[in-house]
Amino acid sequence: MNGGGSLAVSSAEGNGIVCKDDVVLASGSATVTAAKHAIQANDSVRIAGGSYTLRAGTDGIHAKNDENSKLGYIYVAGGSLDITAESDGFDANYVLRVDGGTITVSAGDDGLHAESDLSVNGGDITVTKSNEGLEGARVTIAGGTQDVAASDDGVNASGDPDDSDSSSDTDDDSSKNNAPGSDRPGTAGSGQMTGGQEPPAQDQGGRGDSTPPQGRQGGQGNGAPPQGGQGDSAPPQEGKGGMTAGADESAYLLITGGTLTVKADGDGLDSNGALEVSGGEVYVNGPTSDGDSAIDYGDGSRATITGGTVVALGSTGMAEGFGNSSTQGSMLISASGNAGDTVTLSDSSGKVLCSYVAQKSFACVLVSAPGVEQGKSYTLKVGSNSIDVTLDGITYSNVSGGIGRPAGPSAGGSPTGSSDGSTSGGGPTAPTGTTNPPGGSQGNKGGNAKDGLGGPTPTSRG
Repeated sequence: MNGGGSLAVSSAEGNGIVCKDDVVLASGSATVTAAKHAIQANDSVRIAGGSYTLRAGTDGIHAKNDENSKLGYIYVAGGSLDITAESDGFDANYVLRVDGGTITVSAGDDGLHAESDLSVNGGDITVTKSNEGLEGARVTIAGGTQDVAASDDGVNASGDPDDSDSSSDTDDDSSKNNAPGSDRPGTAGSGQMTGGQEPPAQDQGGRGDSTPPQGRQGGQGNGAPPQGGQGDSAPPQEGKGGMTAGADESAYLLITGGTLTVKADGDGLDSNGALEVSGGEVYVNGPTSDGDSAIDYGDGSRATITGGTVVALGSTGMAEGFGNSSTQGSMLISASGNAGDTVTLSDSSGKVLCSYVAQKSFACVLVSAPGVEQGKSYTLKVGSNSIDVTLDGITYSNVSGGIGRPAGPSAGGSPTGSSDGSTSGGGPTAPTGTTNPPGGSQGNKGGNAKDGLGGPTPTSRG
C-alpha cells in the first residue's frame, strides 16, 4: 500500500489481506475485519507508515513460509497499528523486529510472537491483554517503550528454534531471498518503495535502523544482540558467568535499553536460559501467587545486571534475584506493599536512585539502579516503611521460602533496620559459585538453586 487513500476489508469466513510473497504497507489507512488472519503473507509483512485497524478471529498479522524457514518474518519501522485478535497479535514464523511505530494489541494468546528472534529497538508498544505479552526463542529489547499486560508471562524467551544457528540450514533458497517485493519499506508518503534489501539472514549483523530484522551475529545494527565476548550486552557465555548443565543455551532475554513495564499473573520476565540487563528501565508488577516470580531464568543459567534500572515486584515463593557475576549491585528484599504504594531506593546521602509506583500488591522487591555498588549502604522505602541495607557483596537477599537454598556462603549484605520489622525471617543462603549444590531443588519448577540468592538472617527493628 502506497498512497493517501483508505481501504476497508471484511471477510466473514477467511483471511483479510493475503499475499503469497510480501505485504508492504507504506502509507494510507486500512480497516480489516476477518474471521481468520487480518493480514497474512508467506514471505514477509513490512510496515513503514500508515494507520491500520485490524480485527481478527485468529492472528492479527501472520507470516509463515512452509518451504523456507528463513522467510515468514515481520518488520515494523513505523505507522500506527490497533490490533484485536483471538490468537496472536503478531505471529512470525521466523523473526519479528520492531524499530518504530505505535502498536496497540489485545490478544487471546501472545501479543507479539516470533518462532525465532523477537527484537524491539524502538516504537511504542502497548499490550492491553495477552496470555504472554512478548515471546520469542530469544528476545532482545534495545529501545522504545513497552507496556505489557499478561495473564501468564510478561516477556518469555522460550529458546530452541534452530538452536539460534541457521548457518547450516540447507533449505535456504537464494532465489527466494531476491523475490519481488523484497525491498525494504520506504518512507511513509513517499509514493514508492526504496531499497532492494534481501530478507533477514539469521546469522548476519544488523544493517541499520531501516533494514529488515537481522539475527545474532555482529552487533552492528541497532539492537541486534552481539555474540559472546563482544561487549557488555552479549548474552552470558561460559567463563563469564554463563551456562552450566541444565540450561537451554539457545534461549536468552537481553535488555539493553528502552522502558519496559510489565503487569503479569505468571512470571514477569521469563527466560529458559540466560537473562541479562545492561541498560534501560525495567518495571515488573509480577505474580501474587507463590508458583511464579517477578524474574525467572533457566536452571543452571544466570541472571546478570551490568547497567540500567530494575524494580521487580512479586511474590516470595519462587523469588529469584540477579547473580554474583553482575557488575551492578542488586537487592532482593522481603517487603510487602499494595497497588499505589511508591517504592524508592536511595543512597546513604538521601539521593533517590530509582522510584516506582506499584500497580499490584507484592511481597518482595528486586531492585537495582546505576550507583548501586558493593560496600555501600542504601535505603529501600515502601510506602511509609523503610529498610536499610549495607551491600557487602554485589548481591543481597533476605527472601526466604522460594527456591531451595542450601546452607552456604552469604550473598552479601545485612539490613540494619525496618520501621515495620518486615525484614525478619531470612532463610538459608545459597552458594555463590558456578556449580549447582546438591539438594537445591526448586519445588514445582524443578532444577537447582540459582547463583547469588540468599543472604544472612537479618535482624529487624520495629
